[in-house]
Amino acid sequence: QDTQGMTVEPPSQELTESNAAQWRAHASDNADSGLSDDTNRVKTGRASSKLSTKSGYDVEMKYPATRNANWDISDVDYIGVWFFAQNPNLGFQNNSPWIRLSTTSGYIEYQADGEVLNAANGTWRYFRIPLSGDTTWRRSQVGTVSLARIDWIEIHTDTWDTGFTLWVDGLEFCRNQWQISPMFQPVIGAEYPLFVKEELQDGNTASAENVRWEVTPTGL
Repeated sequence: QDTQGMTVEPPSQELTESNAAQWRAHASDNADSGLSDDTNRVKTGRASSKLSTKSGYDVEMKYPATRNANWDISDVDYIGVWFFAQNPNLGFQNNSPWIRLSTTSGYIEYQADGEVLNAANGTWRYFRIPLSGDTTWRRSQVGTVSLARIDWIEIHTDTWDTGFTLWVDGLEFCRNQWQISPMFQPVIGAEYPLFVKEELQDGNTASAENVRWEVTPTGL
């Protein structure tokens, strides 16, 4: 459903917080697949989204199931997401996972350069997927689509043999932007101390103290 062509800002909160009923799971071979909120295995917030499937083919998780989000994510820098898998088979295949940002006229796809989801088998792993794509996450496009108008997001996975369980948590649209208070008036030539903190691909954090920021004039 198109809300008169209007777009909205993407949610500031995660997309996997006690809302499994708003998602849809589907396997390409129509094997039993379902989603539920799990409050026992959680990485962020109060609940994760748990996918249980008997499939051995492409399994899709879609949000929102109504396909009418109308998000404008043109100023979003990356997708952040945590995965935890229980896969008793040889592992995942077809470079799982791959992510699609979709409309009815096409989609933008981000696919890993290897079986990165196997690293989440039995443990939580954090993935940072830049919307511009990079050497780890290959970006491609099918049809006509713009980040200024995205109606739903899909997470696709595929396994050897059949059946696995996947927990997804902390799924967010993120920006790489420093925000400076409008009350702050920097002085040209002055130096200011900064504290820098970054969440890494493996879920750890890196930080640096005593970083100096020097204010210099521009356009001169």
